[in-house]
Amino acid sequence: MKKFIVFSLFVILFSACQNETKPPSALNQFIPSQTALILESDDLNELSEKINENSFSKANANLPFFSYLEDKLNLIADVELNEESYISFSKVGRKEIATTLITKQQLIDATKDIKKFTYDGLEIHQQKLGKNNIFISLLNDTYIASTSKLVIEDVIRKFNNDLPTDKDFEKIQNTTSSKHSLYINHQYTQQLWETLLPNLNNSYTKRLSLWTAVDIYLSDKSIQLTGVSQAPDSSYLLNLFKGNKPQKSEIAAITPLNARGFFSFTYSDYEKLQLALEKYRNKDLPDTNKSIYNHANEIGIIYFSQAQAVALNTLDADNDTSILPSLLTAEKKYRGISMFRFSKPQMFYQDLYPLITQKNLNYACKIDDFYVFAEKKESLENIIANYQNTTVLGSQAYYENLTTQLTEKASMLLIGINENLKLPISKTVDAKWTKNYNKIKFNNYKLNASQWVYEHNFAHLNFLLTEADANQVSNNAVVQINNIKVPEKLLSQPIFFTNWKTKTKDIAIQGVSNTLYMYNYKGELRWKKALDGRILGDIQEIDIYSNGRLQMAFATQDKVYILTKDGKEVSPFPLSFKDKITQPLAVFDYDNNGKYRFLVTQNNNVLMYDKEGKNIKGFKFETTKSNIKKAPKHIRIGKKDYIIIPEENGKLHIVNRVGKTRVPVKEQITFSDNEWYLYKNKFTSTNKKGELIQIDQEGKLQASALNLAENHSMVATPKSLAHFSENTLTIKGKNINVDYGLYSKIAVFYIDNKLYFSITDTQSNKVYLLDSNAKLIPGFPIYGRSQISLSNVDNRGRLEFCVLGEENSILLYQLE
Repeated sequence: MKKFIVFSLFVILFSACQNETKPPSALNQFIPSQTALILESDDLNELSEKINENSFSKANANLPFFSYLEDKLNLIADVELNEESYISFSKVGRKEIATTLITKQQLIDATKDIKKFTYDGLEIHQQKLGKNNIFISLLNDTYIASTSKLVIEDVIRKFNNDLPTDKDFEKIQNTTSSKHSLYINHQYTQQLWETLLPNLNNSYTKRLSLWTAVDIYLSDKSIQLTGVSQAPDSSYLLNLFKGNKPQKSEIAAITPLNARGFFSFTYSDYEKLQLALEKYRNKDLPDTNKSIYNHANEIGIIYFSQAQAVALNTLDADNDTSILPSLLTAEKKYRGISMFRFSKPQMFYQDLYPLITQKNLNYACKIDDFYVFAEKKESLENIIANYQNTTVLGSQAYYENLTTQLTEKASMLLIGINENLKLPISKTVDAKWTKNYNKIKFNNYKLNASQWVYEHNFAHLNFLLTEADANQVSNNAVVQINNIKVPEKLLSQPIFFTNWKTKTKDIAIQGVSNTLYMYNYKGELRWKKALDGRILGDIQEIDIYSNGRLQMAFATQDKVYILTKDGKEVSPFPLSFKDKITQPLAVFDYDNNGKYRFLVTQNNNVLMYDKEGKNIKGFKFETTKSNIKKAPKHIRIGKKDYIIIPEENGKLHIVNRVGKTRVPVKEQITFSDNEWYLYKNKFTSTNKKGELIQIDQEGKLQASALNLAENHSMVATPKSLAHFSENTLTIKGKNINVDYGLYSKIAVFYIDNKLYFSITDTQSNKVYLLDSNAKLIPGFPIYGRSQISLSNVDNRGRLEFCVLGEENSILLYQLE
């Protein structure tokens, strides 16, 4: 029984008309003074059952919020309430919330009394339920039970003195019609939030309206509140929209999926809005910027974790006759979209407070009919990137479905992206509960929506929290979650590196100054280190001490480095060389026992070193006749090790651990630029003719026509082959055609028993990611300028990848 009461309060955290109405209730006169919330129900048992059946309630039954309030609701334990009843919540003292039940059903059981006393001529029964004292009194035929003695005495005084009921409450109560309704007295809710959510800044709700009344509709997959909010005079925020017709909100079209949500308000006549603002603020507002607002019908705020952006939805941005264009000074474009310096960064705050509270909006950009303003360029770049990637709220099927359940036009609309609200919700509660609220389970409850439609001193209110259908959730599966700015142009693609201490992935990248940077996935610089030259090939992870504390190994033209996660050199590295290193460092761990071998290629010579930095004298590979084309590659078949070393003259060496020939290859091969792989138990690559070259363990060579262009690419795993030629990507024999362009090599990733293949068009800056069946992952292609690095960076189940963005930025994306 208690659970549904708690759940009703939890729903209010998100939200911040019927023709039939209820008749006035005889229970009204017993509502305590300064009550913030009132729940009215004709059948609390039925409502309790509906709450218990709701999937959101089930998933979050153990939240501390529920536990805390359940402790306060012992007064209704074991009571069958299937007739009209009220439960009210009011603040008493500094931190106490009083819960009061008003009903005509029998509540007093004198055998449970621990004390009985009289106040103002009426008996009060004090009973103990759990840790709480409960005070019960019978007033005529109505029972009042409260967790507060002060509240019971207040109700008795009102009853004995025949004090009038709240007329505003009676008016708002007449608007409800369902069996279950909730009433909010905004002038006292702030006191309630101060106790329940001590870190929440919610002062604006006090002046939103006087009373709000909503009918409660519950199903197993949705929670809906519909009703009205009452604003009797111009001192209430709702009356700012007096005389304005609601318009359709369109800001979802530019709201990134990595935002927390947005708030928007609309108007049909700015002069009426300005007049209402002047009354609300009790001051005259300048007409200087009127032409800007007259050329728009919607203004909104897009909320991010560390920033906010203000969006102005114009009637026609390309034919803007207002003064706005004259306030914008062009700066460098971002992805083809102009960025501007805005000369009036305080304008929206000065003109539109309290609807807009953002100051210092220094920069702007134009996206279709929207002008978007923010304090920092990064916020605008985030919006532009997600807009171009179509990873915006308005493109999601679950958002479209949600809006069909709301009124098409609204005065105010507040949309929350639930998964991105975990952190801000956790910060509003007492610190001891923060970790618990980071674990709220929204599952397929993707969004919550609150909508106000103004009409004659009141507004129709709709609140909706609904579960999205499974086929709606995966409409767009990629979200940009970070844009990391590096203080110089970048040389290489970003690569994930495992931070053994945090159990997450850091991101390594090198700048044109040869500085190696290491960032965590949140975009925070962990360290940087000046190197003597450009890193050849990839950075490789090793565990040189066999203790799980991983290091990174790589080579420049002059040195071989091994660095810790903190960028410190591992002695005796780096190793320095007089002759230039010409291929990436090859790292072998033959038996996976930490006995690493580091192979250094210098033109036509290969040197081998152990983890102490000592040259392995037993490695007898002879100097080749021509330069070595690729870094040595280790392949193991059964219990035998093979080292593959191709020469530029077409000679292929397949040698054993000591550098002696293990598999003789007689044929000369016109090597392509692709690596050698183990595929179907054979050494496999391609030649410049576009043929598949396979060599068995006896040295027998077989060439199969694949009809690939000379500049093709290929990768293989022991059981899978993929290749790309011109505009056709083939994975395990299945083809997919992409646009013609200039493409990177194919990359393959094996994660959680699944294969992923990636390729990037560096001409049009499009990243493609496919599964092993050549199916494009939903949401791709997406913006990026290099090969990607794919992994699970935070161990939370979803995959992420990093890729070059602009010339000095790393983009981090998450697969939904």
